[in-house]
Amino acid sequence: MWGWYPVELEAQAQGQFPVFIMKDFQVTSADVTFTMRADPDWLPPIAPGDSATTTIWVNSIGVGANVSLSIEHIPPGVDWSFSQTTVILPPGGSASSALTITPTKIPPGWYGAEIKGIDTDNNTFFTHLEFEVMPPAGFVFPEITLNPNSGPANTKVTVVGTNFPPGANVTNLWFGGDTVSIAPVNADADGDFTFVFTVPDN
Repeated sequence: MWGWYPVELEAQAQGQFPVFIMKDFQVTSADVTFTMRADPDWLPPIAPGDSATTTIWVNSIGVGANVSLSIEHIPPGVDWSFSQTTVILPPGGSASSALTITPTKIPPGWYGAEIKGIDTDNNTFFTHLEFEVMPPAGFVFPEITLNPNSGPANTKVTVVGTNFPPGANVTNLWFGGDTVSIAPVNADADGDFTFVFTVPDN
């Protein structure tokens, strides 16, 4: 059962819209000697070449420890550094290290990384961090429109794409999670394309 689990909460005042909140909870083994958390555990949008910083808090569970920090599963094109790669924990105490994330050569989007801590007895703990990379100035996100955008099975739907990279190939189309076969489609010099697909009947 070890791992991250969502804790979801819904609250509603009479006559008001409901409020939904979700936070992750990490289930650990019973013999864990320290825990970690990123504060904040998500970073607001970062422009390419800019940096954002979070604090990695390491908390002792009863005993002192020297914990070495590293990152796993961070996408290529992102530089990172800790203010200190080893934190020294007094028994029952806490210590921290600043983690700086700098996107360099990575497309805009939402990304995650795992921060790993390991002590001198090889006890290991992970915490999760999410961050968003902003598009460069002047970047326009690709978009599609569907016409019509509702109808029964076997409806012919025209897909119009705009702002794609010039010459981009439409490599896959899914409907409800299932692959839909289409003829080869390429974006023109302006990054636009149009094609038609049929709504599946199964």
